[in-house]
Amino acid sequence: MAAEPSAVDEIIEHCDRLPFALSIAAARALSRSAFPLATFAGELADGHRGLDAFSDTDAAVDVRAVFLSSYHALTPAAARLFRLIALHPGPDTSSAAAASLAGLTVPHTHHLLTELTQAHLVDERAPGRYAAHDLLRTYAGELAHSADAPEEHHAARARVLDHYLHSAHRAGRAYSPDRQAIVPPDPSRGVRAEEFASEPGHSSRAAAWFDAERAVLMAAIGTAAAHGVDTHTWQLAWTVGH
Repeated sequence: MAAEPSAVDEIIEHCDRLPFALSIAAARALSRSAFPLATFAGELADGHRGLDAFSDTDAAVDVRAVFLSSYHALTPAAARLFRLIALHPGPDTSSAAAASLAGLTVPHTHHLLTELTQAHLVDERAPGRYAAHDLLRTYAGELAHSADAPEEHHAARARVLDHYLHSAHRAGRAYSPDRQAIVPPDPSRGVRAEEFASEPGHSSRAAAWFDAERAVLMAAIGTAAAHGVDTHTWQLAWTVGH
Protein backbone atom coordinates (compact mmCIF):
# COMPACT_ATOMS: atom_id res chain seq x y z
CA MET A 1 0.00 0.00 0.00
CA ALA A 2 2.86 2.36 0.78
CA ALA A 3 4.44 1.61 -2.59
CA GLU A 4 1.26 2.18 -4.64
CA PRO A 5 -0.85 4.84 -2.88
CA SER A 6 -2.57 5.98 -6.10
CA ALA A 7 -3.65 2.42 -6.89
CA VAL A 8 -4.97 2.03 -3.34
CA ASP A 9 -7.00 5.23 -3.74
CA GLU A 10 -8.38 3.95 -7.05
CA ILE A 11 -9.39 0.61 -5.53
CA ILE A 12 -11.15 2.40 -2.68
CA GLU A 13 -13.10 4.57 -5.11
CA HIS A 14 -14.07 1.61 -7.30
CA CYS A 15 -15.42 -0.08 -4.16
CA ASP A 16 -17.53 3.03 -3.47
CA ARG A 17 -15.95 2.92 0.02
CA LEU A 18 -18.29 0.04 0.92
CA PRO A 19 -16.62 -1.87 3.78
CA PHE A 20 -17.64 -5.33 2.59
CA ALA A 21 -16.59 -4.56 -1.00
CA LEU A 22 -13.25 -3.26 0.30
CA SER A 23 -12.75 -6.41 2.37
CA ILE A 24 -13.41 -8.57 -0.69
CA ALA A 25 -11.06 -6.47 -2.83
CA ALA A 26 -8.36 -6.66 -0.17
CA ALA A 27 -8.69 -10.44 0.09
CA ARG A 28 -8.49 -10.84 -3.68
CA ALA A 29 -5.44 -8.56 -3.89
CA LEU A 30 -3.72 -10.45 -1.06
CA SER A 31 -4.29 -13.77 -2.80
CA ARG A 32 -2.47 -12.36 -5.83
CA SER A 33 0.34 -10.64 -3.96
CA ALA A 34 2.79 -11.15 -6.82
CA PHE A 35 0.77 -8.73 -8.96
CA PRO A 36 0.97 -4.95 -8.50
CA LEU A 37 -2.08 -3.29 -7.02
CA ALA A 38 -2.38 -1.18 -10.16
CA THR A 39 -3.24 -4.35 -12.08
CA PHE A 40 -6.10 -5.13 -9.71
CA ALA A 41 -7.28 -1.51 -9.81
CA GLY A 42 -7.39 -1.74 -13.58
CA GLU A 43 -9.55 -4.84 -13.40
CA LEU A 44 -12.00 -3.07 -11.12
CA ALA A 45 -12.13 -0.14 -13.54
CA ASP A 46 -13.22 -2.43 -16.37
CA GLY A 47 -16.92 -1.64 -16.50
CA HIS A 48 -17.59 -4.67 -18.71
CA ARG A 49 -16.80 -7.00 -15.83
CA GLY A 50 -19.30 -5.37 -13.47
CA LEU A 51 -19.63 -7.35 -10.27
CA ASP A 52 -17.54 -10.22 -11.62
CA ALA A 53 -14.43 -8.48 -10.29
CA PHE A 54 -15.79 -9.06 -6.79
CA SER A 55 -17.00 -12.64 -7.23
CA ASP A 56 -15.61 -15.29 -4.94
CA THR A 57 -16.06 -19.01 -4.55
CA ASP A 58 -16.93 -18.51 -0.89
CA ALA A 59 -20.57 -17.37 -0.79
CA ALA A 60 -19.98 -15.68 2.57
CA VAL A 61 -17.68 -13.13 0.93
CA ASP A 62 -19.22 -12.96 -2.54
CA VAL A 63 -20.61 -9.48 -3.12
CA ARG A 64 -23.65 -10.83 -4.93
CA ALA A 65 -24.41 -13.06 -1.95
CA VAL A 66 -24.16 -10.07 0.38
CA PHE A 67 -26.51 -8.02 -1.81
CA LEU A 68 -28.88 -10.95 -2.27
CA SER A 69 -29.42 -11.34 1.46
CA SER A 70 -30.70 -7.75 1.63
CA TYR A 71 -32.70 -8.05 -1.58
CA HIS A 72 -34.53 -11.19 -0.47
CA ALA A 73 -35.72 -9.42 2.68
CA LEU A 74 -37.61 -6.80 0.63
CA THR A 75 -41.31 -6.76 -0.09
CA PRO A 76 -42.10 -7.49 -3.76
CA ALA A 77 -42.91 -3.84 -4.49
CA ALA A 78 -39.65 -2.61 -2.97
CA ALA A 79 -37.71 -5.30 -4.83
CA ARG A 80 -39.27 -4.15 -8.12
CA LEU A 81 -38.39 -0.51 -7.39
CA PHE A 82 -34.81 -1.53 -6.60
CA ARG A 83 -34.53 -3.30 -9.96
CA LEU A 84 -35.98 -0.30 -11.80
CA ILE A 85 -33.45 2.04 -10.20
CA ALA A 86 -30.93 0.59 -12.63
CA LEU A 87 -32.92 2.27 -15.44
CA HIS A 88 -32.91 5.71 -13.82
CA PRO A 89 -30.54 8.14 -15.58
CA GLY A 90 -28.88 9.03 -12.26
CA PRO A 91 -26.98 10.13 -10.29
CA ASP A 92 -29.85 10.46 -7.78
CA THR A 93 -33.63 10.67 -7.71
CA SER A 94 -36.44 12.40 -5.91
CA SER A 95 -39.49 10.54 -4.62
CA ALA A 96 -41.59 11.95 -7.45
CA ALA A 97 -39.15 10.81 -10.14
CA ALA A 98 -38.93 7.35 -8.55
CA ALA A 99 -42.74 7.25 -8.47
CA SER A 100 -42.85 7.99 -12.20
CA LEU A 101 -40.19 5.37 -12.85
CA ALA A 102 -42.30 2.74 -11.08
CA GLY A 103 -45.71 4.08 -12.12
CA LEU A 104 -46.83 4.39 -8.50
CA THR A 105 -48.11 7.18 -6.28
CA VAL A 106 -45.57 9.41 -4.55
CA PRO A 107 -46.59 8.40 -0.98
CA HIS A 108 -46.35 4.69 -1.83
CA THR A 109 -42.98 5.21 -3.50
CA HIS A 110 -41.68 7.20 -0.55
CA HIS A 111 -42.59 4.26 1.69
CA LEU A 112 -40.71 1.88 -0.62
CA LEU A 113 -37.66 4.16 -0.70
CA THR A 114 -37.67 4.15 3.10
CA GLU A 115 -37.69 0.34 2.99
CA LEU A 116 -34.75 0.33 0.55
CA THR A 117 -32.88 2.79 2.74
CA GLN A 118 -33.40 0.65 5.82
CA ALA A 119 -32.11 -2.34 3.84
CA HIS A 120 -28.99 -0.29 2.93
CA LEU A 121 -29.70 -0.71 -0.78
CA VAL A 122 -30.12 3.04 -1.34
CA ASP A 123 -28.93 6.07 0.58
CA GLU A 124 -30.81 9.29 1.29
CA ARG A 125 -27.79 11.46 0.52
CA ALA A 126 -29.73 14.70 0.96
CA PRO A 127 -33.26 15.32 2.23
CA GLY A 128 -35.57 13.78 -0.36
CA ARG A 129 -32.70 12.73 -2.68
CA TYR A 130 -31.99 9.01 -3.02
CA ALA A 131 -29.10 7.23 -4.71
CA ALA A 132 -27.60 3.76 -4.93
CA HIS A 133 -23.90 3.00 -5.01
CA ASP A 134 -22.58 2.08 -8.45
CA LEU A 135 -22.08 -1.54 -7.35
CA LEU A 136 -25.68 -1.75 -6.22
CA ARG A 137 -26.92 -0.17 -9.46
CA THR A 138 -24.94 -2.78 -11.36
CA TYR A 139 -26.51 -5.53 -9.25
CA ALA A 140 -29.99 -4.01 -9.73
CA GLY A 141 -29.37 -4.08 -13.47
CA GLU A 142 -28.46 -7.76 -13.35
CA LEU A 143 -31.65 -8.51 -11.44
CA ALA A 144 -33.76 -6.42 -13.81
CA HIS A 145 -32.31 -8.22 -16.81
CA SER A 146 -33.15 -11.63 -15.37
CA ALA A 147 -36.46 -10.86 -13.64
CA ASP A 148 -38.29 -8.28 -15.77
CA ALA A 149 -39.53 -8.31 -19.35
CA PRO A 150 -38.00 -5.88 -21.86
CA GLU A 151 -41.45 -4.32 -22.25
CA GLU A 152 -41.44 -3.30 -18.60
CA HIS A 153 -38.01 -1.74 -18.99
CA HIS A 154 -39.23 0.22 -22.01
CA ALA A 155 -42.32 1.44 -20.16
CA ALA A 156 -40.33 2.46 -17.05
CA ARG A 157 -37.75 4.31 -19.14
CA ALA A 158 -40.53 6.12 -21.02
CA ARG A 159 -42.18 7.16 -17.76
CA VAL A 160 -39.01 8.54 -16.21
CA LEU A 161 -38.10 10.47 -19.37
CA ASP A 162 -41.65 11.85 -19.45
CA HIS A 163 -41.25 12.83 -15.81
CA TYR A 164 -38.17 14.92 -16.43
CA LEU A 165 -39.44 16.44 -19.67
CA HIS A 166 -42.79 17.54 -18.26
CA SER A 167 -41.32 18.62 -14.92
CA ALA A 168 -38.65 20.69 -16.69
CA HIS A 169 -41.24 22.18 -19.03
CA ARG A 170 -43.46 23.21 -16.11
CA ALA A 171 -40.52 24.57 -14.13
CA GLY A 172 -39.39 26.60 -17.12
CA ARG A 173 -42.84 28.10 -17.58
CA ALA A 174 -43.03 28.98 -13.88
CA TYR A 175 -39.55 30.49 -13.91
CA SER A 176 -40.11 32.48 -17.10
CA PRO A 177 -43.82 32.65 -18.07
CA ASP A 178 -43.07 34.65 -21.23
CA ARG A 179 -40.59 32.19 -22.67
CA GLN A 180 -41.35 30.59 -26.03
CA ALA A 181 -43.34 27.43 -25.39
CA ILE A 182 -42.77 23.96 -26.74
CA VAL A 183 -45.47 21.30 -26.68
CA PRO A 184 -44.29 18.03 -25.11
CA PRO A 185 -46.09 14.82 -26.04
CA ASP A 186 -48.66 13.59 -23.56
CA PRO A 187 -47.03 11.85 -20.58
CA SER A 188 -47.30 8.13 -20.13
CA ARG A 189 -49.81 6.77 -17.65
CA GLY A 190 -48.38 6.77 -14.13
CA VAL A 191 -46.07 9.77 -14.58
CA ARG A 192 -45.95 12.04 -11.49
CA ALA A 193 -44.44 15.20 -12.95
CA GLU A 194 -43.60 18.03 -10.57
CA GLU A 195 -46.06 20.91 -10.23
CA PHE A 196 -44.96 24.55 -10.10
CA ALA A 197 -47.19 27.53 -9.40
CA SER A 198 -47.00 30.15 -12.13
CA GLU A 199 -47.94 33.14 -9.96
CA PRO A 200 -45.33 35.88 -9.36
CA GLY A 201 -42.92 35.04 -6.57
CA HIS A 202 -42.94 31.29 -7.17
CA SER A 203 -40.04 31.20 -9.62
CA SER A 204 -37.52 30.47 -6.84
CA ARG A 205 -38.84 26.92 -6.38
CA ALA A 206 -38.56 26.27 -10.10
CA ALA A 207 -35.01 27.61 -10.12
CA ALA A 208 -34.13 25.44 -7.12
CA TRP A 209 -35.56 22.40 -8.90
CA PHE A 210 -33.40 23.05 -11.94
CA ASP A 211 -30.33 23.39 -9.70
CA ALA A 212 -31.09 20.12 -7.90
CA GLU A 213 -31.89 18.20 -11.09
CA ARG A 214 -29.33 19.62 -13.52
CA ALA A 215 -27.02 16.58 -13.48
CA VAL A 216 -29.99 14.22 -13.79
CA LEU A 217 -31.46 16.24 -16.67
CA MET A 218 -28.17 16.06 -18.55
CA ALA A 219 -28.08 12.30 -17.96
CA ALA A 220 -31.71 12.02 -19.11
CA ILE A 221 -30.80 13.73 -22.39
CA GLY A 222 -28.05 11.16 -22.90
CA THR A 223 -30.41 8.29 -22.07
CA ALA A 224 -33.06 9.56 -24.48
CA ALA A 225 -30.48 9.94 -27.25
CA ALA A 226 -28.98 6.50 -26.59
CA HIS A 227 -32.39 4.85 -26.92
CA GLY A 228 -33.48 6.82 -29.98
CA VAL A 229 -36.20 8.82 -28.23
CA ASP A 230 -35.64 11.81 -30.46
CA THR A 231 -38.48 14.08 -29.32
CA HIS A 232 -37.48 13.79 -25.67
CA THR A 233 -33.82 14.31 -26.59
CA TRP A 234 -34.29 17.67 -28.29
CA GLN A 235 -37.10 18.90 -26.05
CA LEU A 236 -35.15 18.11 -22.87
CA ALA A 237 -32.09 19.81 -24.33
CA TRP A 238 -34.16 22.82 -25.35
CA THR A 239 -35.79 23.09 -21.93
CA VAL A 240 -32.51 22.86 -20.05
CA GLY A 241 -30.79 25.27 -22.45
CA HIS A 242 -33.52 27.89 -22.23
